[in-house]
Amino acid sequence: MSTPSILLIGNCVIDDIYRVPNYPAEDEELRAESYRRALGGNACNSAQILASLGHPVTLAASLADDDLGRWALGELDLHGIDTRHCVRLSGFATPHSSIWLSAANGSRSIVHHRNLPELSLQHLQALPFAQYDWVHIEGRNIETLSALLPQLEPLRERLSIEIEKPRSGIEQLISACDSVVVSSQYLRQRDISPEVCMQEFKRINPRARLVCTLGKQGLVATDENGQRIRIQAQPVNTVVDSIGAGDCFIAGLISRLSQTHVPAKAQTVERLQDFAKSLEFANHLASLKIQHQGMTIGDHI
Repeated sequence: MSTPSILLIGNCVIDDIYRVPNYPAEDEELRAESYRRALGGNACNSAQILASLGHPVTLAASLADDDLGRWALGELDLHGIDTRHCVRLSGFATPHSSIWLSAANGSRSIVHHRNLPELSLQHLQALPFAQYDWVHIEGRNIETLSALLPQLEPLRERLSIEIEKPRSGIEQLISACDSVVVSSQYLRQRDISPEVCMQEFKRINPRARLVCTLGKQGLVATDENGQRIRIQAQPVNTVVDSIGAGDCFIAGLISRLSQTHVPAKAQTVERLQDFAKSLEFANHLASLKIQHQGMTIGDHI
């Protein structure tokens, strides 16, 4: 059986990453221990991981027609990521982040600048969704996605969405997706527990498989029948690079769900076991990622 093909829709960012001995105090001048430039953005990070796992990967994202945009396209090509559905826009700047990675505790602090329109509804509607085995959407650009997702109803069993942070109307996007990943940032900013979040989301989409990632506390999930799954984070001796750990988790989950997709008519026990194994793999992959630099960790599995 061929490796499932994946289409990811979302953000592509340029990250300038400075490794610093500790988080600087206000008005402090601090010398970085190292510096590197890398591709970033949620969907772009997940695409890199999926490509390193051997999946044919296509990214649909906006890029400015500038030097950083050209650099990003070159890097995506080196990773083997198909960019035919990326859009180049003149008169704007490719999104850019400055990231401080603390050697003291592995934390990362991000300053982000964006001056670039999101993908248009017309562009998204023209994407050949049926050609892909799985489609993942980064939950942003809410108004446009709200118009798009009802048209993808036939694909809902192989459609996933990330809910990273509270945005007006974002919760309604889950009604058309059967796999939903909710970040700890979303829970923290709304000040709600995973249980409350899953109850709310189940009322919107009773058939959804929901995952709440909790960082060092692992994850809590529920399948389409409401069966609860709790998985602890794997022990990590040394945090080398925490950037994109959540994006790595999503890539691992997509990889396994796309390979072990169980039809809705299958037995409940079989579907629950399949979902739990996919979560365990994604959890394992995220723990490996934070022990290695960058987003290509296929060789470390």
